[in-house]
Amino acid sequence: MNLNLLSMLLCDEVEPTKDRTNIYGIFRSLTFQSLPNTYTFTLAVELDVVADGSDQFLLKVLVKSPNDEILKKGEGPVILPPVPEKLPKDNKMVVTVGLAYSLKNIQLSEEGMYSVELFDEDDELVGSSSFLVGLVTDDDND
Repeated sequence: MNLNLLSMLLCDEVEPTKDRTNIYGIFRSLTFQSLPNTYTFTLAVELDVVADGSDQFLLKVLVKSPNDEILKKGEGPVILPPVPEKLPKDNKMVVTVGLAYSLKNIQLSEEGMYSVELFDEDDELVGSSSFLVGLVTDDDND
């Protein structure tokens, strides 16, 4: 299965509607009064998938700490929408798929750069994003 990452966002919430997807609270950094702390967020992904006759594929998500410790690991099948019976000559068709992964109660124990990585079923990296965790400073309160 050939996957092409179009977008990958870290956010607080994804709300699909009939004709669009609303994404709320996009972030690249989080600031807390104290650590450790837990945070629940959503990974919003949009992919172009070359449909080669398969009706599903597997994706894996990892959340890693600044020292590469795996904090959360998940995987699951992605079901493709039906493709027309009559495919192009090469029997392949590109399908755009939007996904939202809820990453609940991620333990953030230290300041630094955390990463979220997306892998295909062959453990090939599809894409990654990162976010900075820090503490509130006295300057932030002014």
